[in-house]
Amino acid sequence: MVTQHTRFPNLRDAYSKSGQTPLSTWILYFHTSAEWLSVWALLNKNVHNIDEGAPFFYTKPYIANFALELIVKARIAFSDATFNPRANGHRTSQNIIQYQSVSPILKRVANDSDLIDLIKEYQNTIETRFGETAVQTDSDEEAQIIELVREIRDEMITLTGVSPNIVS
Repeated sequence: MVTQHTRFPNLRDAYSKSGQTPLSTWILYFHTSAEWLSVWALLNKNVHNIDEGAPFFYTKPYIANFALELIVKARIAFSDATFNPRANGHRTSQNIIQYQSVSPILKRVANDSDLIDLIKEYQNTIETRFGETAVQTDSDEEAQIIELVREIRDEMITLTGVSPNIVS
């Protein structure tokens, strides 16, 4: 079996070659964020049915962070065609502050120092991919991150009319 890894630009090119309208960057990030949110929701719903005994200290915060990062990038890219999500790396809090003018939600978040501090802490979960850090999260704080993802997702649905298949 051969595994083919596809990056977003290649996916966009392949979609265009199929004769369909080229995909915008924002829509790729929007759908991917929705999938990460669905994974989080399914994991959260079934955590007690999984027999491995781990309460997912590493994966759930990382998934929540990644869903937030991607939806923030989608929202910014939708309003600002010059925004390059890949060049902005894993800088969710900085992106929210820098691009707060594109959304009333981002503006509200940018002006909430406690929430920005929480987002910065969640940004640190990127290191858990390699097992090099320990993560201790509060379920209420994680719920804040997930609620923010859903709020931005809903704003995007209202603005664009695009609704990803979601389980949340």
